[in-house]
Amino acid sequence: MPTNTLLASKILMVDDEPSNLQLLENVLAREGYRHLKSLADSRQAGAALRDFQPDILLLDLMMPHLDGFEVMEQVRSQIAPGVFLPILVLTANASNEAKKRALASGATDFLTKPLDVTETLLRIRNLLETRALHLQLRRQNDWLEAQVAQRTAALQRVNRALRVLSEGYLAVIHAEDEISMLETACQQVVNTGGYPLACVSLRTGNDPGHIRPVAVAGIELAELQQLAEQLEAKKDVVCPAAWVMEQRKALVIRNILDQPDYAPYQEMARRFQVNALIAMPLLADDQPLGAFLIYSRESDALDQEEAWLLERLARGLAFGLAALRTEAARRLAQEKIAEQADLLSISKVQDAIFLEDREGGIRYWNDSAKRLYGWSPEEVAGKQAREILYSVNKPEPAEPRTLLAAQGEWRGELIQLTRQGKPVVVDSRWTLIRDKAGHPAGILCVNSDITERKSLERQFLRAQRLESIGRLAGGIAHDLNNVLAPILMGATLLREALTTETNKKLLDSMEQSAQRGADIVKQVLTFARGIEGDRVPLNLRHVVRDLEKIIRETFPKNITLRSVAEPNLWLVKGDATQLHQVLLNLCVNARDAMPAGGVLTVSLANTTLDEVYARMVPDAKPGQFVCLAVTDTGTGIAPEAIEHIFEPFFTTKPPDIGTGLGLATVLGVVKSHGGFVQVETRVGQGTVFRSYFPADTSLKSEPRDTAESSLPHGNGELILVVDDELVVREVADKVLKRYGYRVMTAADGTEALALFVENRRDISLVLCDMMMPNLDGPTTVRALQRMAPQLRIIGISGHGSPTKKEQIRSLNLNGFITKPFGVNRLLETVQTVLKTG
Repeated sequence: MPTNTLLASKILMVDDEPSNLQLLENVLAREGYRHLKSLADSRQAGAALRDFQPDILLLDLMMPHLDGFEVMEQVRSQIAPGVFLPILVLTANASNEAKKRALASGATDFLTKPLDVTETLLRIRNLLETRALHLQLRRQNDWLEAQVAQRTAALQRVNRALRVLSEGYLAVIHAEDEISMLETACQQVVNTGGYPLACVSLRTGNDPGHIRPVAVAGIELAELQQLAEQLEAKKDVVCPAAWVMEQRKALVIRNILDQPDYAPYQEMARRFQVNALIAMPLLADDQPLGAFLIYSRESDALDQEEAWLLERLARGLAFGLAALRTEAARRLAQEKIAEQADLLSISKVQDAIFLEDREGGIRYWNDSAKRLYGWSPEEVAGKQAREILYSVNKPEPAEPRTLLAAQGEWRGELIQLTRQGKPVVVDSRWTLIRDKAGHPAGILCVNSDITERKSLERQFLRAQRLESIGRLAGGIAHDLNNVLAPILMGATLLREALTTETNKKLLDSMEQSAQRGADIVKQVLTFARGIEGDRVPLNLRHVVRDLEKIIRETFPKNITLRSVAEPNLWLVKGDATQLHQVLLNLCVNARDAMPAGGVLTVSLANTTLDEVYARMVPDAKPGQFVCLAVTDTGTGIAPEAIEHIFEPFFTTKPPDIGTGLGLATVLGVVKSHGGFVQVETRVGQGTVFRSYFPADTSLKSEPRDTAESSLPHGNGELILVVDDELVVREVADKVLKRYGYRVMTAADGTEALALFVENRRDISLVLCDMMMPNLDGPTTVRALQRMAPQLRIIGISGHGSPTKKEQIRSLNLNGFITKPFGVNRLLETVQTVLKTG
């Protein structure tokens, strides 16, 4: 501690002998201490502590009025918790009992009178330096806690944006039209993301400035449209939506109330209690379709990471808009072709044709109508078409007859019922027939069965959207994994700097959130593009345990979860992410089957199947298996649906809830692992799905966690790290140096080749990212292999595309790591490659 700082310390002395106080003042003044205060009356000590705020207290024990022990009791009551105020007791009572009692009462040190000047000055200096160290440590802890809290808040905002991004992509998948897709996206931003207001405006003409709100969440659409018209009427108003469409880039505005350029919007910001917004263009082939605006109450929200994720959502919506409009144009063209085909089919009497009289009774019913609806001409004669082709729950719509009376003809799609009650979709053309006087005499109806075509179109559209989502997922996987990689690696280094359990728990929460984000990316890629992960020895008990917390936190409280597992469970060789997906899909189906609550049981058991049993069960074979059973006490599966449940796109749920891909995914994953699935169900009692996975008792499970103390260390080997992401380079550099390696870094392939030429004899290994600008990873690797065929190279990539993986596999790398990765994965891969080469 610097001497000037030490001598500036405040010293409070309390002693009932004025001569002792004068002696201490003289000694301390000669030493250079400038801030001294003496008290001969101990009753004034409490006020002096409050007003003088000393850095050290020199205290006599034996005093009238208040003795030293009572003064120390006052100190304890006035000093805030965690504040260190040293107390040096100076007393003539040299007994051990007095010393013990003084130290127990809060004294820091103890000196016996008469005092040795040198020793007294040394004790005072040591105590002041100790207090300075306490203050410095407290400031460092406060700073660290603030940093952790700030980063935690940022991660929470990124996580909510991730949830909004995931839900938004589902809106694109399930959307049947533009408005419903945009409305669902806005609602998910508000309901899932917690943002107070979200809206979409679409272009109404060729001028990007001509826009109109069409979807909103947080307020009513009519109210937003009225506000937009009021703002549009004002001159020289900067409209964020129009601006981003014209500039074709996003705009983030923080502290709206402090921005003079957006003064007209400040009244709206105060009204809805928002203080920041992000406006994003909806671009298709670089042409603006509209704008997506999301508002936040926090003025410091919408940082770079959060804005980046929300921009990906805007890109997904723009892609969905373009896809829907392309599909609409295609369908219009198909309808024109179908119209011509219908004219031909009428002449061949392939369509269902019937004639109604003025009162709606059927007067003519051809054979095609009999084949389509199941009624014979004799059975329908004189009956009302609206009675036999519709039901009470699904009556005939009123619009066709209204338009027919006004226009003389009508055409559209109708959902009607057959004799067996089965719905059919028909392309219906109605013509109003008039008598010689021109009065309505009846209706000629020509119906074409398009049920199968509509079903195929829906399946095709969903498959097309899934393919689109796959492309989107692959595109963002690399960037997302680059965001998550430094968080996972840096967490280990940051943990060493934390001293309190609270901070460590916060860091654990951050690390778990980042890992959860990585798992979400992997699951999206697995589902959308069929990406396969590594098959490793697994205990399915860990898979169940990982999912139990999610189920307990997210499923309705009226559903009770029970988990049962055989003690010595065999291991299976599988992909943990895909097995998580199997269990999650089965549990979600079980939840949906118990709308009124019930019991969800997940059990694991070792099972040996003989040849007799295997011959009786399709896809089964003899051997040892681990059986994963998911049982519910729900509604059960209807007999007519049971044989279709594993078909892609087959679902008994409403279109906005089910995609018909959950059980198809389950069956595909289980079969790819060499297993099979069995189903038992009873209507009204429940269902059990049993998934059998081949067991291998020779496998040994990998440890789930690796303690830091057991992580491998290097021996000074020089490693060249090549990655275009600065944060990844910096964290990898710190991690590798921390564990005994020397490190050089390069931002792209060109810089890496230059560094290698200069240091080729010293470099033992190269860590190279596969996705880089300028000179990409594969090109860089091939160049290094030509210069040094024996060079050890480990590839790094955050991209999940099968094409990319095939390209990387052809490079004959010594190792490969998928982003994001933790410190243990990095260090173990590096050591393995260095040892085996």
